[in-house]
Amino acid sequence: MSDFTLFTQEDVRRAFWDHPWQQLRFSQLFPITQGKMAGVSLTPFNAGRMIGGAVWKVSLRDGSELLCARDFCHKKERHLNGAVLSEVVTSRPALVVAGASGCMAPSVNMLKRDTELLGEWEGSWTGGDGNAGLCRYCFSAPRCPPSPPADADVIVSTLRGDGSVLVPVDAAGRVLELLLLLEEFWAKEKMAYPLVILSHTCASLLERAQQQIEWMSDHVCAAFGSRCV
Repeated sequence: MSDFTLFTQEDVRRAFWDHPWQQLRFSQLFPITQGKMAGVSLTPFNAGRMIGGAVWKVSLRDGSELLCARDFCHKKERHLNGAVLSEVVTSRPALVVAGASGCMAPSVNMLKRDTELLGEWEGSWTGGDGNAGLCRYCFSAPRCPPSPPADADVIVSTLRGDGSVLVPVDAAGRVLELLLLLEEFWAKEKMAYPLVILSHTCASLLERAQQQIEWMSDHVCAAFGSRCV
């Protein structure tokens, strides 16, 4: 194997510590004007997996494009819009770097996921943005089969039976989807049971989430805007 000479460990150190970070919005073109990468442009697009997570398009000096999509999700969720790769790839890229960690995982129907967790309720069948009365995920039918199993409302039945429910979940990122789901359900059903998030990082997680509303879904942005009016 030949020696790697494109960059050194010192180059990595300088990139992370000696230069200020610049925050980009989705679809914002960032041209590199200095150093070895001068003439190359970077553009982040929503990846639909984590807040601020991006699919990166790299435009090279010769006009060719590279696409880095390590982890992305096409499905629209409560806290994130889905990735739309057709907006990213306008022509055939010279190289695509894609993650394969979740390629063997079964696709999860979010409507079924919510129903198995909380049972049938109004919020699981309706969507916002002018889609009231339609399935919030397919926006095409008032009700989507299949019917939930008999023990679907495990959380509600446990609480009403004077029990407590512990839901182990990722401590950051994906937990926001669950928090929004529970908050919406608690409000619609007028639940009096306390909701508690236990994590060493929960305070910083929620603070960061409030600072990154613009990278969340249209549904969250609209709800946040209406509360601030």
